[in-house]
Amino acid sequence: WAPWGVLSWRLLGGRPSLPRAAAAVVAVPSGWLVIELIRSWEGLGGPWGLLGASQWEVAPALRVASVGGVWLVSLLVVAVNTALVLLVTARAAARTVGGVLLVVCALAVGAVWAWAPQPVTTGTARIAVVQPGVITGPN
Repeated sequence: WAPWGVLSWRLLGGRPSLPRAAAAVVAVPSGWLVIELIRSWEGLGGPWGLLGASQWEVAPALRVASVGGVWLVSLLVVAVNTALVLLVTARAAARTVGGVLLVVCALAVGAVWAWAPQPVTTGTARIAVVQPGVITGPN
């Protein structure tokens, strides 16, 4: 996470200028996504504790996840927070970048909400969870 922290600090630290704000809009959410994707590889820990999974009770986030998985939800959460940081800390011209990012995120979620098929309740389902692990010795 240290490289992402340095990236965020370099782009969002202080009072970001217009070029830094424009770079932050792309680089900060993308950097977070790359780290989550790499960390999700089985040899590096697996997909546990992803940021997007924290939004499991938010209906629009569930619709977004049905299209792009938990990683798209993570990307949108970080993008919205990047926009909020820009709105609060950036110079006047760079605030526009944050506002545009918020509008783009809202339009993207709205488009997914309208486009993605809604789940249909047809009855009940049994669900079981099996956590894999290392088994030593005879089964």
